[in-house]
Amino acid sequence: MKLIELADAEATLRKCIQASYEEPVIFVDQGTPVASLTPLPNTDLESVKLSYDPAFLRIIEDSRRSMKDEDGISTEGMRHRLGLSAKRRPAKRGGS
Repeated sequence: MKLIELADAEATLRKCIQASYEEPVIFVDQGTPVASLTPLPNTDLESVKLSYDPAFLRIIEDSRRSMKDEDGISTEGMRHRLGLSAKRRPAKRGGS
């Protein structure tokens, strides 16, 4: 993990982004972690925006709570009820 003092970050942003492809880059302010920089492989801007949208996150949390509390039906269960085949997971990319 690479640590970058916040005061030095502006001058080295391009280098930080390049370094983040190898390991997480953590920005610190007087030794206290304040932010991290990691690559976003296999994603799009809309997904990133939604992952930080408070209204969307509330919808997801409400749905999960409802699923648990009200004995909701899973995606797989609904696919079975509708006679659809099981959804296949995409193949993993990369060497791991």
